[in-house]
Amino acid sequence: MKTLPSVSFEGHIRNLLDWLRQRVPNIDAMPLRFFDRHDLELKQGRWILPTYALKDVDAMRAFFEELCNEGREWVNLAGDDITPHGEYLISVEYSDATGRPVTAINLAGPPLNSDGNVKHPSHILV
Repeated sequence: MKTLPSVSFEGHIRNLLDWLRQRVPNIDAMPLRFFDRHDLELKQGRWILPTYALKDVDAMRAFFEELCNEGREWVNLAGDDITPHGEYLISVEYSDATGRPVTAINLAGPPLNSDGNVKHPSHILV
């Protein structure tokens, strides 16, 4: 698995958490849940994430490594929001292009309101 920066899945998650702590100070106290943005469904103007689409860290590690081994051009890891159960959602979005020698990993989130504060409640219903 070749990524830019060249670290493991856990390293990318640590980097993302370092970024998110600036806006979500209590993130270390929350269990992390992951999802593929392709699993979101738009219903009546709201994004719905079926509960079966939530992944734990082991399932996401396998999925992430699969994306990188396919040579995706880029993979985005983005902090989204807190579920009603107190879990923090991290989404994975990725390019359609494959066969690249290195996968660029981008970090982002969480969504902000127009005033620059974290958007609550989530724009995603689980």
